[in-house]
Amino acid sequence: MYGDKTKSKLSSFGLTDDEQIVNLISAIFGCLTYSQKGKEGVYSEIFLWIDEFEDIATLNKSTADRFTTFIRQLLDKTPNNLTIFLNVTLKTFFTIGDLSIYLGEALSSRARIKIDFEEPTINEAISYTKELINHDLFREETMKNKFYPFFNEELIKYILNHIGRRSIRKINEVFSIILELALINEKEPLIDKEFVDSIKEEIISWEDKK
Repeated sequence: MYGDKTKSKLSSFGLTDDEQIVNLISAIFGCLTYSQKGKEGVYSEIFLWIDEFEDIATLNKSTADRFTTFIRQLLDKTPNNLTIFLNVTLKTFFTIGDLSIYLGEALSSRARIKIDFEEPTINEAISYTKELINHDLFREETMKNKFYPFFNEELIKYILNHIGRRSIRKINEVFSIILELALINEKEPLIDKEFVDSIKEEIISWEDKK
């Protein structure tokens, strides 16, 4: 949105500040969703998904303020055909209270709905992992092991029980690391408990349990 866009580059488009950028984007959204009697717009609504919003904590205050001001102005200048999702994964150093501080009162007051996604149960996490592993158009339908290249369901459960907080992101990260290390180490034919134990120091927040 800002990146390497210098003032000279922006001015070549007739844009001199953030507010003018907001005006342009809101105008585009308005055109895309404009409707009149007997004729609907190209789209009924615009959705913006801003992922990993917790990373706002890594920005300096002026940059964070600039970004939240941009979001607030975009909401104010675009009619009721814009929905913005701020996706936040809470971490040890980032809480809901912190989010309100970073958003500021003006933007927090515009938030209409708060959706909490509870940590999946062990059975839900196993089911999710199974679907994730099997989401492959080239996987043979006749393959008996639905957890391939992992040895079996018990191994999946073993991993899930040792990674601490089972957020969807954590599950994705952990299994990505295991698969990557299995490829590097040319682990064949199946990933087993012995291999997982041998690389557990590399796995995010691995917890040794008795």
